[in-house]
Amino acid sequence: MDQLIAAYRKGDLKLVRKILFVLAAASALFTYGGASLDALTFVEKARSTVFAVASGCAIYLIWDLAIKIVPALMESWKKALGLVVILCWCVIFFFLSSSFNAAWLKGRDAQELHQSRYVEGMGDVLDATFTRALSVESVSSDLRLEAARYKTAAEQEFKIGLYSGKPGPGAVFNALGAIQKRLIDLDDEVADFIERSGALNEQARHRLETVRKIATSSKSTIKRMRDIETESDALRANLARMDSGNLTASIARTLESLPGEVDLQTVYSSNRQLAKRQRQALDKVRADIERTSGKLRAFIDTSNAQNAPRLPAFEKMTAVQAVKHHWESFIPFWAGSIALDIAPLGVVIFLMIGMSARSREELAWNDIMQLTLEDVARSKMGSEAQRLIGIDSESANSINRKLLGREARKTEEEEDV
Repeated sequence: MDQLIAAYRKGDLKLVRKILFVLAAASALFTYGGASLDALTFVEKARSTVFAVASGCAIYLIWDLAIKIVPALMESWKKALGLVVILCWCVIFFFLSSSFNAAWLKGRDAQELHQSRYVEGMGDVLDATFTRALSVESVSSDLRLEAARYKTAAEQEFKIGLYSGKPGPGAVFNALGAIQKRLIDLDDEVADFIERSGALNEQARHRLETVRKIATSSKSTIKRMRDIETESDALRANLARMDSGNLTASIARTLESLPGEVDLQTVYSSNRQLAKRQRQALDKVRADIERTSGKLRAFIDTSNAQNAPRLPAFEKMTAVQAVKHHWESFIPFWAGSIALDIAPLGVVIFLMIGMSARSREELAWNDIMQLTLEDVARSKMGSEAQRLIGIDSESANSINRKLLGREARKTEEEEDV
């Protein structure tokens, strides 16, 4: 430790600088690899080369200055300021170099992972959407039962006057027949939706199989992403048409309009007593409509309570974007990429610890104790030169105090006086 600190104070950092150069060169190489992964033209590759060389030079320059300056700071606030500046540069190095390092190591794998996860998600969303579409089959049976019930009620009204007490056509019969027709039309709409959903499901599964083949093909990553994006947009259109939410809204609108079929019946019998019974009968029909609405609204509420499956648009990603987006799958490689750029921080911290563990006088004494025979000879020659020059005693004392680490203490004493 003593030899290391003495060498540092003399500026002997040859070994550190050699290692720092190797780290910066390696980082520049990795940065070029990551930056040029998606480069296709000569200009793009040249741009990646210049960027990598410049980032490597910046890393070497900053760490060389940090190692020289920060550990030598003696005041606490200066050390803290130096560390803050270093940490700011570490953040810059992450975006300048580390992300490209990780991209070169695992960028292609990250892009493959991004594609495979999206394709897997496509299958899950397709299954969920089709299952949700088939859930309307339950409401279809309810619609048929309700339509049959209103048909029977209309026949009974026509034959025996089930509601109004007077057989034959009239306001009640017409209202029951109109409601039956609305329910039959709605059931036909549900049947068409189920048939259309089956056809759309077949198309969507064919597209899904096409996407899977594209993802595992030997085409370039950029070409595969472009093809997946095209097929994904078409599949998302199929899924949108399979969404049962549109049908649910149509059922809700039909239920809201059913009481209107009763309100449209404004032609009553000229007989006051019979007209009164017709109005009372129509009130019974309204009650039946409420009962019918209650059954169908249970389906609507259940459907609305479920979140409709959504397939997001496929996002094309560069190698750098992919390795950032799926970082949790490449933690060891991220750790190595970051460590490559901030490894010199360990040298700075260890030197700071070693320097802080000694006082100025101890550091000066350690410098003296580490002198070699060559240093002593040079010191003797300096003393002879000083004698010949005739330096004044005050300057000589100042030099001695500085060499012994006492200059700062003397300055503080003078300020107190």
